[in-house]
Order: sequence, then structure tokens, then C-alpha cells
Amino acid sequence: MGRSDESEYRRRVGEALRPYATAENRKIIAAALGVDIGAVSQWASGQIALRPSRIFAIEDALELRGNEISARLGFMRTGTALSVEAAINVDDALSERDRETLRRLYRDMRDAARQ
Repeated sequence: MGRSDESEYRRRVGEALRPYATAENRKIIAAALGVDIGAVSQWASGQIALRPSRIFAIEDALELRGNEISARLGFMRTGTALSVEAAINVDDALSERDRETLRRLYRDMRDAARQ
């Protein structure tokens, strides 16, 4: 990976992590991965590139279903699928309003199908 590729990947990692990098989540991630909160902040700001295994560990620490962070970066664990809600969440072509509308519609349809 060249310097510009690595820089772009770091930027994308930061963008993918940022929505999940609340103060509380940073503590959870740091504790689960055995790092300090400063390291998590560096990851979320795109200063450090992370291997897929670290991304998966972050998803596990936050109990995220459906590869929500890794899918934004273009990879997923083998043998897994992206949930409908996770697919909605990672679609950058949708506005936040559109995402919420689609999530609500999906949940309503799912709940109706269960009855």
C-alpha cells in the first residue's frame, strides 16, 4: 500500500469509526482492546490505520450486529451477512432523514410479518 493509499485508508477508518466514538464508547473500546482512550481517539480521527481484526474487535466490543463498521470499509467477516438495518446505515447515498425513514419502514414491515 502506497503512502496516499494508506492515508486514504486511515481517513476512511476515521470516518467509519467517528459515529461510534462517543466518550462512553471510547471507554468501552479501550477497555475491551487493552489500549488507552487516546489510541481510540487517534483511530477515530484517522491518524492510525487499523487491521480488519481490530475493526472486528471494536464491533464486538460495541456489540454491533451486521458488520456496521467493517462494511463501511469494504470488508466483512467470512460467513456473515450485512443486516438490512446495517446496509441502510452504511449507504452513503442516503441522507440521515432517508435512513431513519427506511429503518422505521423496515421495522414496521418486520414486526407486521411476525404477527
